[in-house]
Formats: sequence, C-alpha cells, structure tokens
Amino acid sequence: MKFIRTENCSQKVVEFIDYFTGAISKNKIDKSKNRAYKLERVIEIYQDKEKLEIDKIREISEYYKNSATFIKAYADIMKYDSDPIISPFIGIIYEIGSFFIKCEENDLIRISKDLKVLEEAGYYDDYFGACQLIERYIDYNDSPYLKDFLEDYNVDEYSFKRCVDIVKALDGDLYNAYEEKNTKNQKERKIRTFEKINNLFTGIKTGSLPNGEEFNRIEAYRNLPFYDEITAKECIEDFNVKSAPFLTRKIKLLLESIEPYKSTAIMNYLYQEDLIGSTNPSLITEDDIYKTLIIYDGKEMTKEDKQNILGYMKQTRVPFLSRAFNEVRKEYYNGNIKRNKIEKRMVK
Repeated sequence: MKFIRTENCSQKVVEFIDYFTGAISKNKIDKSKNRAYKLERVIEIYQDKEKLEIDKIREISEYYKNSATFIKAYADIMKYDSDPIISPFIGIIYEIGSFFIKCEENDLIRISKDLKVLEEAGYYDDYFGACQLIERYIDYNDSPYLKDFLEDYNVDEYSFKRCVDIVKALDGDLYNAYEEKNTKNQKERKIRTFEKINNLFTGIKTGSLPNGEEFNRIEAYRNLPFYDEITAKECIEDFNVKSAPFLTRKIKLLLESIEPYKSTAIMNYLYQEDLIGSTNPSLITEDDIYKTLIIYDGKEMTKEDKQNILGYMKQTRVPFLSRAFNEVRKEYYNGNIKRNKIEKRMVK
C-alpha cells in the first residue's frame, strides 16, 4: 500500500497508539514524538525514488541499526491493522521491514557503512567507478593479458589494482567473479605461452612457423613469451617460476622451467639476433612515434607511414618495442610489408 504523507500524521498515529497502550507520562510522550519523527523520516527515505537501495539502507540504518530493532520499535502498532487511520502505516512498516531484511541478507548494511567511511574520506565515487571498471574487465574477451585491457580502457596498473582492492573490501560477489575471470585468463595465457615458445623453436629450427608461414625477426618479436614488466609478471606468476632482473634473464628462467629442451636454441637465437638486448628493451607508445621527428634513409617519416606501421604492429600483435618498430619500419620501406597486406591484416 502506498503511504500518503499528511502533516504530523505519523506523530498523531504514534501518539494515538501510545495513548491506548498507557504511554501518558510526559517522558513517554517525548519518546512518542521521537518515535514518530523517526518513522516519518524512514518512510521518506524509503519512498525516495531518486535514491539507490544502498543509499536508502545507509540512511535508514542511522535510525535503526538492524531490522529487528526497527520491527520491535513499531510492534505495538501492528495490533491495530483494522484501524483505517493506522492501517496505511502498517503496510509501509511491513515493506520497510522486508526491505531491511533483504539488505541484511545481501550484506548491504555493512557495505553501506564502509561506503560512508569512503565518502567521508572523499572516496565514495571511487566505489562505483571501481565496480564499473572490474565489470568491464570481467566482460573483456579481446585478450587474456591485463596489459591489453589497460591499454584499451586507458587505465594504469596502479589504478586498476586500487579498484580491485576496493571491490575486494566492499563487494564479495563481484570480487569472486573477478577471481573467476582471472583463472580463465590464466589458463588462456598458459596455452598461448606454450604456443609462442613452440612457434619460436620451430621457426628457429626450420625457418617456418608451424602453420607454414615464413619465420623472421618480426615473427620472433610476435612470439616472445613476454616483452614488458606487466606481461612478464603475469607469465611468471602463471607458471610459478623464479623471477630475475631484466627481461632476457626472465625469459631464460621461464624457458628452463617449462621447456628446458627448447631453451638453449631460443636463447642463443635471441642473443645472436640481439632482439631485446641483455637488459630491459625500450618500450614505445604511439604518441612517442607521432611526436618524434624520425629520419629514415635520409628522409623524414610521414604521418601516413607511421600510421601504417603502428597499425600493422597493433593488429598483428607485434610488441611496442623500439627495436621491433625499427624492424617493421625496415621491412615496410623495403616493400616486404605491402600497404594492402597491412589493410587486410587490420581487417582481420
């Protein structure tokens, strides 16, 4: 039943009940007025269509700490359900009591109190932003690698981890879904890692990839197990192997742990071809390339050429390393990467 508020109606109803239940002393009348005020405020909060459920329960719980306290406070009113004046209140009290119980079952009261702390600290909006980002991560199926997700949504790793921490503290169900997504991504990454190692080994030994395509330095870059700290950390944790400074050393330890038979051939190739060097390779961004004056073969690179090369790297998953860019650029200007080939690969 919809409760229609009239001026001082709730106070009159509560005072009316108190009168019949013997609450006639001044002290009891003061308590009656306070009880009437609380009832009216709780009804206003509950019926506010602009408020989210979590905001409603947060405000209601400032008046009553739990559903039992609320129901007990108005138990005497429930006796007069046939009275035409009181019956509208009974209906709305039942509704609020049921709402209270539902919120307790869903742990919304605890969450709402945690949100109040966040709000006072200036982080209230962060909770909803964190939930939104983690939900997007759960729905993201373009790649199992965190780096790709971060790049697509323009989020840095620190901010992402902070969102995970917020969700872990405040939303158990969403965090469990996040963990399930992580497990699924880990399985996919491990499959891809073994595929990349096999591609490298087969290419080095035969000059061709398992699918018959030519193996070259660009394909070697595409099939590195990892190429920066984020992808390296994921891969090392996936296989629970030792870490080390510098990516070349990390790749060596990974290969020795999961594919020892193929390790020597792959590492000798990486060293001989000097693909990533002995320390961490230099990472680049699209902005770096567009903003930098690049001279190749005595001529300045055009924006169109930069766009074609970066587009090819992005769509064929060549890592954004400075040496990889130089390799793709060389093949592009030598005519080995045709513009129509770039367009076809980008369509895929």
